[in-house]
Amino acid sequence: MERILIDNEEHDNSNAPVRFFMERREDETGISATGRVLEGVLWQNGQVTVQWRPPMSTITIYKNFQTFLKIHVTSHPSKNVVVFIDEVEKSRVELVGAVGMVEFRGGLT
Repeated sequence: MERILIDNEEHDNSNAPVRFFMERREDETGISATGRVLEGVLWQNGQVTVQWRPPMSTITIYKNFQTFLKIHVTSHPSKNVVVFIDEVEKSRVELVGAVGMVEFRGGLT
């Protein structure tokens, strides 16, 4: 396993990027609607990039998956679910406080 140094932290360089989307079951504000509202990527270094679908259509970068979950998923229990499209290693996604809010359609290893 190849290790690389990013921002003074070691990361596994063999992890492929992993795609996911967020599905909103209820729109509290009436701004972003329901259904598939954003697509995202979990990168090799642990960072997450998401793009909101129109009409909001912005791109945001998060330091890690936990930060993304805390802001957009666990803070709105039962309203949002994250769905991983690609297979993902369990060690790459800590689900603290997000049990039942994340689905692994591509598989969890």
